[in-house]
Amino acid sequence: MPLKQTAITVLLLIFFAGTVCAQIPSDYSNWNFSYAGEYGHFTAHNESADIVLTNGTGYLTTALVEALAPGDIILLNLTYNLSPYTVFAGIKIIVGDEVVYNKQFESIASSVVAEFHANKDHIKGEEFRIMLYSYGGNSTFTIEKLSVIVPKSGFSEGLLLSGMGITMVFFVLSILAAVMYLNTKIISKEESQTAAKKQEKQAVISKPQKIKKETVSEEEIAVITAAISAYMEGRKFRIISVKKSPWKYYGRLAILRRRLK
Repeated sequence: MPLKQTAITVLLLIFFAGTVCAQIPSDYSNWNFSYAGEYGHFTAHNESADIVLTNGTGYLTTALVEALAPGDIILLNLTYNLSPYTVFAGIKIIVGDEVVYNKQFESIASSVVAEFHANKDHIKGEEFRIMLYSYGGNSTFTIEKLSVIVPKSGFSEGLLLSGMGITMVFFVLSILAAVMYLNTKIISKEESQTAAKKQEKQAVISKPQKIKKETVSEEEIAVITAAISAYMEGRKFRIISVKKSPWKYYGRLAILRRRLK
């Protein structure tokens, strides 16, 4: 299993080991329903309830079966469908005398996940109330199961923090290792290319260059000998070597021609 997937699995295990879910009564048939307005209707199911409101406010009330402490997370799923004539509608959740959630709906129909926290201690048996209101038309609401997530402190929290820290360390080390590996590959490739270029230059420099020897033909030697003989006016001379030099050749030839004239 890759390192990243292993770290994520460890974090999830530590997180779920550090939390526990407590239940607020989900059997809505045991909740008390009251209504203030023109019309209100309440229907309870296994773990959900349907509420119909017309120009008024409906109250669902129960008692806490467990105490709530600051930081406890409460979750509630709600689906609503408002009348086009609805002026305003919303939901408010009250624990004891503390309003823990308050939201006014902005669309005609939607699903809401209400997530809120207790800000103080609430004892077992304290009143838990869900208030729904709608004014201007006929509106329907469906409330699903309520649950409370109670984070554990102490050893489990230490495990969670340790797991997060270890995961971050391994993640950063993995990134550094990958960067160093790529840098090593790039540097070795550049060094090999540089070495190959140096070898090519050294091969070109050390390669012996063929020097083309310039030769003088026999006809040119005969012409040069005749010219020198005419210039020397019969005196003896000896040709030691003849090197091809265009400028010297043409200059001497021009001088000999002027003398022969």
